[in-house]
Amino acid sequence: MTHAHLVRATLVGLLTTGLAIALLGPFVAPVLGFPDPDGVAGGAFTQDHAVWGTDRLGRDVLARAFHGNLPLVAISVTAAFLSTATGAVIGLTLAWIPPLRPVVRFATDVLVTLPPVLIILVVATAGNGSAVVVGAVTTVLFIPVSSRYLEAASAPLLDSGFVEVARAEGRTRLDVTVREVVPGLSRPLLTELSVRFTSAVYLVSTLAFLGGGLGGGGDDWASTVRDSIAGVTLNPWSVIVPAIGIALLTVPPALLADREGHGTI
Repeated sequence: MTHAHLVRATLVGLLTTGLAIALLGPFVAPVLGFPDPDGVAGGAFTQDHAVWGTDRLGRDVLARAFHGNLPLVAISVTAAFLSTATGAVIGLTLAWIPPLRPVVRFATDVLVTLPPVLIILVVATAGNGSAVVVGAVTTVLFIPVSSRYLEAASAPLLDSGFVEVARAEGRTRLDVTVREVVPGLSRPLLTELSVRFTSAVYLVSTLAFLGGGLGGGGDDWASTVRDSIAGVTLNPWSVIVPAIGIALLTVPPALLADREGHGTI
C-alpha cells in the first residue's frame, strides 16, 4: 500500500468512525457496557466515577457522546447531497446556456452576500429548531457556491472534442450531459460533496452551539460543548470528547477534499 493510499484509508476510517458513533451510537453503547446516558454517575464535572468524567448534571461524558447526534449527521448529509445535486444542475445549465447566467447569478449572489450563521439562526428560531427547516435553509445557502464551482468545472468539458463530436452526431444536450459530461465531473462532484458536508457540519454545529436547536433534545456534540464550557477547568474531557466527535466529521472529509482537489488520491 502506497503512502497516499494509507493516508486515504486512515481518513476514511476516521470519518466512518465518526459517522458510526453518530448514527449507531445509541445501539452500540449498551453492547460496549456504557451506563445509562441519562443516569447520574457522580457529581457535576468530576472524574471520580466515570472514565472520562461527568458533565454538568453528573452524567457519564463518554456515554452521552454516543447519543443525540443523528439530527446533526442527517441534516448535514441531506444538505450536502441536495446542494451539490442542485448546484450541478444549475451549473451545467448555465454552462450550456450562458445567456441565462446574469439572471441566475443575480439571484444566487444575493444569497452569497448574506451571513449564513445569522440567516440560519433567525430561520431556525422562527421554525422552533425544526430539523427540516434547518436542513432546507442550509441547502439553499450552499447552492450558489456549489453551482459556481461546478459550472467552472464543467466549462472545459463542454469545449472538449468528445462533446463536440457527440453534438455533431445529433445527440441532445441532456444525453451528452448524462453520458459524457457528468462522468468527467466525478472528481469535482466528490470534492464538492465533501466540502459541502464539512461546511454543513460546521454551520449546523454553530447553530446548535448558539442554542438554535436541532430537534434532538440538545444532546448533540455541539450543544454538549456549549453546556460544558462552564466546567472545562474541572473536567476538560466534558468538552474534549464531544469536540473530538465533531472533528471526526469535519477534518477527514476536508482533508480528503483537499487531496482530491489536488489529484493526490
